[in-house]
Amino acid sequence: MKFKIILCSFFLISIFSCQKSSNNQQQIVKDFYKGLNNDDFESISNLISDNIRITEGTYNLTNSKASFYTQFQWDSVFTPQYEIVEISDYEYGIEATISKECQRILFLMDTAMVYKVKINFRDDKIIRMNTEEYISLDFNKWQNNLDELLEWMKEDHPELIGSQNDLTLAGAQNYLKAINLFKELN
Repeated sequence: MKFKIILCSFFLISIFSCQKSSNNQQQIVKDFYKGLNNDDFESISNLISDNIRITEGTYNLTNSKASFYTQFQWDSVFTPQYEIVEISDYEYGIEATISKECQRILFLMDTAMVYKVKINFRDDKIIRMNTEEYISLDFNKWQNNLDELLEWMKEDHPELIGSQNDLTLAGAQNYLKAINLFKELN
């Protein structure tokens, strides 16, 4: 009889522990995107592991916190706003549908980008973010608008060519400068 009570107790503790971990992981994801929206790298840094792997399509990068900070700075120049549209648990972590709107995306697509991402954890730290699917992303429109911008830069502002591929703070500032100059003239 004692064995059954101990076994049942262990089972109940296991269930509640898993539920707590799941809720904690969802809160970590919410806090992560809140940190992005608030341009608060310090809070984000506390939520990610020392190395975080980010996969988007064929783009696959493992970042240290320092290199993730560089990427964060680049993204912050475009004043992004992230919205968690949906969030749920899956076998290895959290799956979320994210809407991202920023000056760069609005210029290239005229609307927010929506995508599904799977987020994995170790010791309650984000270790991997894998974009699984783009729900709202018009690649043709994106590429056409980018090509038009690049052609304009080639003719009118050759000093800004390459800024769209320069993933540093200065690169983002030049890319945003090109977008704003282009919009003023068109």
